[in-house]
Parts: sequence; C-alpha cells; structure tokens
Amino acid sequence: MPPAGFGMAPPPLSDPEQRAGQRPASVNTAFFLWMGNAVLGILATVAMIVLLDTVVAREVAASGVSAELGESVTSLARSAAMVAATISAILAGLMILFVFKMRAGRNWARILLTVLGALSILGTLSDLGSLAANFEVGGPGILLGLLAIAQPLLVIGGLVMMYLADSNRYFRQS
Repeated sequence: MPPAGFGMAPPPLSDPEQRAGQRPASVNTAFFLWMGNAVLGILATVAMIVLLDTVVAREVAASGVSAELGESVTSLARSAAMVAATISAILAGLMILFVFKMRAGRNWARILLTVLGALSILGTLSDLGSLAANFEVGGPGILLGLLAIAQPLLVIGGLVMMYLADSNRYFRQS
C-alpha cells in the first residue's frame, strides 16, 4: 500500500513513448552538416576578401584602363566586398539560428532550410563557370574553389538527413 498522500504509481512508458522526445541521429547529422556549411560560407567570404585585390588587379591590368580608373575600380570593389561580407555575416547568423530551430524539431525551420538549400544548390550550379577561374588564381582562390565544391555537398547531405524516416517522425512529434 502506498504511503499516505500518494496515489498509485503511473504505468511504465511504452517504447514509442520513451523515444518520442529523443532526437534521432539523422537530425543531429543534419545539424552538423548545416553548421559545417555555415562555417565554410564564412571561410569563403574571408577568402573572397583576401582574393579581391588580386582578382581586381588582374582584371584592371588585362583591360588596359588608366591607373587612376584602376584605383577607382579597386576602391569600389573593396566597398562592395565589405557590403557583401556584412550581408553574408547576417545571413550566416540567420542560417545558424534556423539550424538550431530545426534541431529543436521546428518543422518550419526544416522547410526554410530546404528552400535555402535548394537556392544554394541552384546558385552553385549557375556559378560553375567561375570555379575554374578560382583555381587559376592560386592560394586563396584554390581554397575558394574547394569551398565552392564542399558547400553544396554539405547542403545535399543536410537535406537528405532532414527527410529520412526517423527525421520525419521527429518533426511530426515536435
């Protein structure tokens, strides 16, 4: 007989009930793939800034414009790169927020990451022509080229992992 003031003990949880709140490995893997993509995106932005002067100097020299115009173009390119880097940092921060929300079981974040991932892959496909140019520059250009190859692979992996059967169950239960 239970002590005074206490009711009967609840029945034990069934196996599905015990697993209901647990995050499956596929969601954790998707989380790490998406986080890896965000880190590589930040590295790509840094490599692009480092590479900017080299690329602009090469293009200015090849075009044969005056030194004064070349300096103006370089200055404008630096300003544009800083704006692009700021926007990239904001977008990376938002993506990281969405990735954490996805890991917490928010289906809206999974859908949003799916849309962003599809746009990222389409953007990569449309930018394949400049991939060879990255490797020709050397140094940071090679890094940029490798990042341009690695990022879509991480995105594809993250997308696949978010829609496996275990992941689907997790998002339905959350």
